[in-house]
Amino acid sequence: MNIQVQNINDTFFRLSELSDLRGDGELLPGVDAYLLTGEKRAVLVDTLQNATGLYEKVRELTELPLDVLITHGHIDHAGKSLPEFVAAGCAVYMPEVDFEFLHSMEPGVKKEWFHNLKDGDVWELGGRTLHTLSCAGHTAGSVVLYDPKENLLLTGDAVGAGNFWMHIPGALPLSEFLKSLAGLREKIRDPEQVRIYTGHQIQAQGILTGTYLDELFDLTTDIVSRKIAGEEREATLLGKTFCYRVAARGQVYSLCYRVENVDPIRHLCP
Repeated sequence: MNIQVQNINDTFFRLSELSDLRGDGELLPGVDAYLLTGEKRAVLVDTLQNATGLYEKVRELTELPLDVLITHGHIDHAGKSLPEFVAAGCAVYMPEVDFEFLHSMEPGVKKEWFHNLKDGDVWELGGRTLHTLSCAGHTAGSVVLYDPKENLLLTGDAVGAGNFWMHIPGALPLSEFLKSLAGLREKIRDPEQVRIYTGHQIQAQGILTGTYLDELFDLTTDIVSRKIAGEEREATLLGKTFCYRVAARGQVYSLCYRVENVDPIRHLCP
C-alpha cells in the first residue's frame, strides 16, 4: 500500500494511506497519520490502516526518539504498521478504554503493547508541547492532541472531518459527545483560529477551524434538544441492518447518529 508524505512544514508531516476510494483506479489519501518533531523527541499520531512500512517511512523523516499516540481504538487508525513500531521499541499509547473494541476488530493486537493515553497527558518534544485532551463520543476513549503554541489540533475521528460517524457500535450518545465537545472548546487558546487536522482530511470541505467546531456544537445541540431531526437512513454493518439519521450544517455536511441511547446493532430496522 502506498504512503504519501506531505511536508506541512519542517517539523510537521502528514502521512497518508493511498487507496482506490472511488473504484476508478486513482489512488487517493483515505486515512491520515501525522508526525510532529521537536528539538529532542518526535510523536507519530495514529498508524494508518492497511499500509505497511510506515515505520521505515517515518525514519526517513526523523531519527529522533519516537512515541506513537493512537487517538482511538479503530483499525483504520491503529493498523497493520502498528507492530513495526512495537518491534522497534517505540512506546505506544492508546486510551485503554478502547482496547477491547480494537481487539474485537483485530485480535492480533496485544494489551501489553499499549500504555494508557489519557486526558491531561503532556508531551514535551523540545520547543514543542502537545497536550492530550479527551473528546469522548466517536469512541469512549477518543482523544485529540493540541499544540497551543502553533494552535493546531490533531483530532483523529473525534470531531469527524465534515463527515462524522456517531452511529456505529461503540459511539456514545450525542448528549455525552456534546459535553466532551464543550470541554474541548474551552481548552483551546484561540478557538476561532485553531487549525484542525483530522484523520480523514480528504473528507473535509476546505480548511477546518474553530468555525467547524462551532457548527458541530450547534448542530449537535439542536439534535439533542429535538429542535431538528435528521433524514432517516439505514445501513448494513457486520451483516445486520440498522437505522440511523443524518443532519448537516455548514462544513458539517454529514453527521450520522443514532436516536439517543439506542444501539443500532440491537435495534434493527423492520
